[in-house]
Order: sequence, then C-alpha cells, then structure tokens
Amino acid sequence: MTHDFASALSAIFTGERARLLHVIVPAHVHGHTLALLRALGEAGPAPRPVWVLADPVYGPSRGWAAREHSLSRELGAPAALATPEHGPLREPLDIFASALAAHVAACAPDGTAVVVLAPQHIDDPRAYARDLFWLAHCPDLALVRWVLVDAAHSSVGDLLARLGEGASRVVWPEADGPAIADLERVLTDLSARGRRLPADLELRIAAESPLRAPELLPARRLLHEADTCFHAGRHAEAAKLQQQAEEMLVSRGLGEEAVHIAMQRARSLIAAGVVEEGHRVFVTALKEAERRGLFAIVPEAYASLGSLHSKQRRFLDASEAYARAGELANRRGSHEFAADMHRCSGHAALNADMPDAAAMAWRRAFELLGSVAPTVGALEKPQQIVVLGLSLADVFEEHGNLPAARGLRGHAEAIETRHPRRAATWS
Repeated sequence: MTHDFASALSAIFTGERARLLHVIVPAHVHGHTLALLRALGEAGPAPRPVWVLADPVYGPSRGWAAREHSLSRELGAPAALATPEHGPLREPLDIFASALAAHVAACAPDGTAVVVLAPQHIDDPRAYARDLFWLAHCPDLALVRWVLVDAAHSSVGDLLARLGEGASRVVWPEADGPAIADLERVLTDLSARGRRLPADLELRIAAESPLRAPELLPARRLLHEADTCFHAGRHAEAAKLQQQAEEMLVSRGLGEEAVHIAMQRARSLIAAGVVEEGHRVFVTALKEAERRGLFAIVPEAYASLGSLHSKQRRFLDASEAYARAGELANRRGSHEFAADMHRCSGHAALNADMPDAAAMAWRRAFELLGSVAPTVGALEKPQQIVVLGLSLADVFEEHGNLPAARGLRGHAEAIETRHPRRAATWS
C-alpha cells in the first residue's frame, strides 16, 4: 500500500495534464505525507520545486495573508508587486496569488512549481473550496500544480468535479505501524537520492561536498536512517549507523565531513546513555575540527563540551572548555558570543571554588562587550564576585542578552543571600 501511495502522489509531478491532487490521509501520517511530497519534489521521477503551506483557514482573510508571509519566510521577499495607489483594497487571496506568481517567476521560471496546501483547521470549508477554484483558474498561475492534503476527511466538497480533467484524489484510509515504518523507508530512500542531508547536517556540509554526489548515496542513506532512528528514540541504533557512514567517509578521504558525522554520533551515544564513550568521540572530533581550522563550528562545539562537563559536575573542565570557546569565538570575530562564553567560564569556575579565575573570566567578558569592570579591590572576596556579577548582568542586558543577565544576577544573589559578606562556597 505504501508504494502505491507514493506512486499516486508522484502523479502530480509526472502527469502531463495533472493540475490538482487531493490527498486524504489519517491524521497521524499528515506530517509524513508532507515530507514525502517534499522528497518527491527533490528526488522523485520528475523533480519540481515544492512549497508546503500549512497555515490554518480562519478569519476574514481565510489564512491567505499568513500563507503569503510563509512563502516569503521560505523563499525570501518576492519581486516588487504592482500596488496601485488608488482604487479598492485588494483581497488577501489576490495578494497571495500575485506573490505566488512572483515567486514562481523567480524560482521556477518554467512554472512547474507544486504548491501544497495542508491546513489542519478549516473554519469555512465552502469559502476555502471557492478560493481553491479561483486559484486553479488564475491565469498567472496556469502552470502551477496544486496538492490539497486533508487529515481524515475531505474539506473541499465537490471541488474536483467542478474542476474536471486534471483533478484527482488519493485516499489512504488507514496506516498501521508496519505501514508507517514502510513509509519511513521510502522517505529515507528518496531523501538519500536527493542532495539534501538530515537537517542537523544540511547547513554544516558544503553544497559542493562530494558527500552530496551520486556515488555516495549509500552514505547519505545511512545518515537519513540514523536521523530517523534518533528522532524515534533509538539512539544506540543511530550511533551505529553514523559510525558506518563516518568510516565510509574517512575511507574516501572526506575528513571534514567525517568530523561533522562524528559529532552527531557523540550526541547519539550520549542520548543512549553511553556518556563516557560519547564524550570521548566528541573530544576526538573537536580536536580534529580545530586542527582543520573549522572555526565556523569549533567555538560552539567547545561550548557544548563545557555544557556536558557541567552536567557531569566536572566544573574545572567546563570552565576551561568555555574559556577556549570564548577565545576562538573572539578570534572568529563573534565578540558577543565570546563574552557569553567567558561568562559561562566564570560560573563554572565559581562552582569549582575558583573565585579568582571566575573574576578574571568576567573581567574578560566586560572587555569583549566594550565596558570597564568596576573597581572592587577594597571589598572582601565574596562581595567582589557579587558586584562584578551584578554589574556584568547590567552590561549583558544592555546588549540584549537577557538569559545571561538573569544567570549572573541569580548566581551573585545566591552568594550574597547564603553567605552575606563571608561566603564559604562560590556555587
């Protein structure tokens, strides 16, 4: 059934006269269906741009203004639209159609985009169906293909009958566990056949990386399978698949890509409860990333290491990791992030009963934020930390980092409250 369903969805991409496809699926596979349509658009038998709009149908605008904004968020602002200075106000549906036509002209000049409308709340089905009929006959959108996805029940009445040729319907009445697992396998295969990688890797791996080439389809398939396992809570299985992919990349000389996969594997191992092994894998990958000069990711990776050490109550190690993150972030030019890392280093140093190191870290944060630390030498050591912390909180707040400000005030106030003027501990 799953392969029949995927083939039926493919018709909107391959059918010569296909214009609109209405899909009715169980609510619990609504998301899978949208993912499958995206994957078919990228790696199916007839690839086309696929734009998914899931905004609900509600209110006087019936959600068309929200859909126009969703398009802009995904694709960027469209080319300037003609907006007459005088005359009646345009309807949100008309504005949406004009914006969509501009996006099609910019991103799919042959007009072959597939627009998926998948609202899960429709407060006026008749008005929604009227809007769809109008869009299907809009001259500026004549080549656009439409997919309407409904959960469990149809929301469009006799729309397909009124549209006639080129409109069809696919119904998947039930989807049990094995069917969903089969659907996930189809998704994995399609996703791997495309050039895309799992979301966590997509932005990290270069667009021209050999990992995206056809010959490394087996590695991409492993990574997509691992991603599915991880999000299903099968973390140990995800780590094994990631290790296989990592070894495959190393054997092809793709060391930089292997570093990214190793960091993902470390996350899977930690989530699986194999914390020490995950820590070892992460540190090894981090050192290799630093050796390769991957400074786009190394500061954040050291920050993650500091967080892991803190959770393990290894506060000295955490302080050192955060400080290293700050140094590298500053070298990269990310000064505010660097300041935040030195703030974290100071917190960890206090938790390790190292007030002098904490004060030094916080003074460095002042410098990176372009401020001067207050003079506190005449105060007792606990009061020095309190004043430094509260003053630094004000500076972070001025820079818009409210979580940092709250953390500093909380730590400073805890010291002051528990041990006024004579703290025996710094945590």
